[in-house]
Parts: sequence; structure tokens; C-alpha cells
Amino acid sequence: LVSILDQATYQIGKKQERKYQIYALTDSGPSREHNEDNCYPPEGNLSQEPAIAIVCDGLGGQDGGEIASKLAVDFLQEQLSQLDIEEKLWRPEANLLKLDEIIRQVNDQISDRNDQEKRKERQRMGTTLIMVIAKFHELYFHYIGDSRIYLITKDGAYQLTVDDDLASREVRLGYAIYRDAIQYPNSGALIQALGMASSKGLHINRKRLILDEDYLLLLCSDGLSDKDRVEQYWDSQILPILTQGISLATVGNQLVELANEKNGHDNVTIALFHCQVTSPNTTSNLVWSEIKPSVPTIPPDDNSDDMSLGEMPTVPIRQFTDTEAIKPLPSPISPQEIKTVPIPSQSKPLIIALLLAIVAGLGALGWYLFSLFGNNDNPTTIQPIPPPPTQPETPSTTSLTVGNIIQLNQDIKPGENESETKIDNVDTGDTQEAETVLLPKDSCWEIMTIEESKYQIKQYPEKEPLSTELVTAEDLKDKYITIKKDKALEVCLQS
Repeated sequence: LVSILDQATYQIGKKQERKYQIYALTDSGPSREHNEDNCYPPEGNLSQEPAIAIVCDGLGGQDGGEIASKLAVDFLQEQLSQLDIEEKLWRPEANLLKLDEIIRQVNDQISDRNDQEKRKERQRMGTTLIMVIAKFHELYFHYIGDSRIYLITKDGAYQLTVDDDLASREVRLGYAIYRDAIQYPNSGALIQALGMASSKGLHINRKRLILDEDYLLLLCSDGLSDKDRVEQYWDSQILPILTQGISLATVGNQLVELANEKNGHDNVTIALFHCQVTSPNTTSNLVWSEIKPSVPTIPPDDNSDDMSLGEMPTVPIRQFTDTEAIKPLPSPISPQEIKTVPIPSQSKPLIIALLLAIVAGLGALGWYLFSLFGNNDNPTTIQPIPPPPTQPETPSTTSLTVGNIIQLNQDIKPGENESETKIDNVDTGDTQEAETVLLPKDSCWEIMTIEESKYQIKQYPEKEPLSTELVTAEDLKDKYITIKKDKALEVCLQS
């Protein structure tokens, strides 16, 4: 299905006309004496063919970055100009792989030069890379490092690339969100660049776009993109190309001036890639013969991973000759030819007995269920289980306070719990030790004082002579009830 869609877009794209304008410019900037950036087309020249744009930002100092970026641009523009794209069998993934191979070749050239000059670690030279090439109806772009590509439309500026720096890697791995990752020390440090090591460990980022409408791309080094200058000024500086017809050269020079004024900390390089698409006035329907993918009889020779459905062989590897006898398939067996195997007579009694046992078991089960649920003449009412009788709460002595009226529900002998017992003579005011007395059941008492689980109580209502007792919490445990004061007198007089 993907192969068919690719062929359909290719056939439609062939009927459209495309015009390209590419303009590139580079500048050392106000704070640098040497320019380590490089670009294609050559700076200051407006180009139409080939539809290629390249920006490289060199790394490794004056004696390294400038060499690496120039080597990369020269090699890439030469190879891309000679790139042969097969039209009969349109395979976008194969085209991307060819471009990948060209990038790996230039990477190894720079890496080999580093090895020859015995450059190590930070002394090794390298370069970032952003590369755009248009072929027929598709545009391919590859990028390595932190140089960027922006798509400019009337609605906005869209960054198409993701920086190969430490902050972006943390975000991709899910370790942090971007606004936090950029606060890390060395968050802008590159994790890869072209030529720093062998291409075996190089991860090439690449994508493709369908050129079915007008496109304006901005390629730039970090001398312009740092501090979000593109996002801030795209509408005032770049958009006039689309809305007012301002030339690419004018806008390009304005962008370099803007980068030097607002940033100014690094070399700055830009490339503007403008594609204008014109569709035919008449429309025609596609036919199956145009979009049907070509089917080779053997897999492609490039041994690539690009194996779409349209490329799988549809004829067998070995074919029969005319003279070779081909054995016919055996005819199906008719129902009359199927033999039935009779059941031995010895097993028939066992089968009958088994069937009878099953029937008897089902009958017994049915009778049991009928006796359990089927007799509804005198339905029995299921009586609910009465709840257990509620026991009155046993009062706790910890809830007693001074002034409470209690009534004993058992006889109490305070002396049994080593309580002191005394009788106060109201008339004389004398207090004398008395023998252990019995506090009778149903008698009422008022709490006078409470101290360390000991209760000084007096009889209620008061009688002559006034009698007080000293009892403990252990004496009173489970042997009294508390009476409300508004009913205390009535209840206690009756008792």
C-alpha cells in the first residue's frame, strides 16, 4: 500500500512544475576573527539548479573547524549534483539510504584526517550539518548537530530539526522536560558531530517532505537561532518573501545583520530555499497502470532494508519446462469411498448401561429440585432471625464527675477494697473512724470529690446524721447506674 501511494504521488508530482531559488550567506560576526562556517550555494549567489542547500558550522578551532566545514560542503555538493535517482521504480526509502551513504563517506574522510594528524578529544575537528535536496516531487533533509531548519509559512515558523545536544537527549530519553533540561550545566554541548569519530556510531537524522505547495525553508547555524531569534523575528524579517515578494538576497542580508546585532557571539550562516509549485490547469485521473509498482523477479541488488510490497518477487525461482511431466494433484475422496468402522458388539452393553445411569442420575436430580422448590401449596414463611438482645452499656467510672447522682445495683462493702470509712457528725463536727459498713442496693449517692480513682460520696438525699463514704473505682465497678438530676430526687425517694 505504501509503495502504491508513493507511485501515485510521484505521478501527480510529474504533472506539476517547480521553480527553485536558493540563496546562502555567511559572516564571521563581530566577535570572531575567523569564519569556521561554510555553505552552499557559494555565499552571495542566487541559485536555481541544482536544488541543493547546505550549511555547516565547523568545530575544533581555527585550524580544524574551518577545514572540516569546507571539506564537508565541497564533497557533498559534488556527490549530490551527480546523484542518480531512479524514476521507474520510485523508492523514497532507498533514496534516503543513498543520501545516508554519502554523508557517511564524508564523515569518514574527516575522521580519517583527524587520525592522520593524530588529533585527540577536543583537538579533533568536525562540523554540524544541515542539508536539503529536492528531487522531483519530494524534498529530503538530513541534519547532525545543532544547526537548524525552519519551515516558514503564512501561519508560522516551524522548526523541523531537533538539536543533537545534551538537553534534547535528556528530553528524548524522558529524563526531563525541555525547560528544565536547558538549565543543566553544558546543556548545549553537542553529543555528536560530523567527522568526530567513525561513521559506525553516527546517527543520521533525516526526513522527507512532499512538494505539493509553495515552500520556504530557512537553514541557519546557531549564530542566528540562539536565544530564539528566528521565533521572535520570522514574521517581520522572513515572511515578506511570501507576502510582499521581497527578494531572498535582501532578506538574507537582513538576517545576518540581525544575528550580529542581537547575538553576535558566533559566526552566522543562513540559506534560504524557496520552492514555488504550479499545478496544471486541467486535471486528469490516475489509471492503475501508472501507479502499479514495477515488480522485479528478484530482490534488488542494493541489499538495503527498503523492501516494500511492490518489490517482492511474484514468480517462483524455479519454473517447469514444457517437456517436464507435472504430476496432477490427487483427486478428492468421494463420500461413497469412506469406509465406516463398526462398533464391536461386546461394547454395546456397557454403552447402554452408561446411558441408563446418566438418565437415572438426571431423574434423581430433578426430583430433588422439585421437592425443594416445586411444592408451593403451603409455602413456609421464612422468619427473620431476631437480633441479639442489646445489653445496657456498663457505665465506666472514668465518666463520673463531681455532682453526679448514682444508684447502686448491688451491695457494696467499701472495706473489702481497703477504703477508708468515716461518719461525720453534723451536730458536733466530729469525724471518727467507723467499722466497715454495707452500702445497700438501690441506695443513692452523690459524688462529692474525686482524687486518684477514689470517690468521696454522700447519701442522697441528705439524711441525719450526714453520712459520707470513701470508695474506690474498683468498689464501684459494674455496680451502679447514673441518674439524671431532674429525676434523681423522685427515683431516690422511691427507693
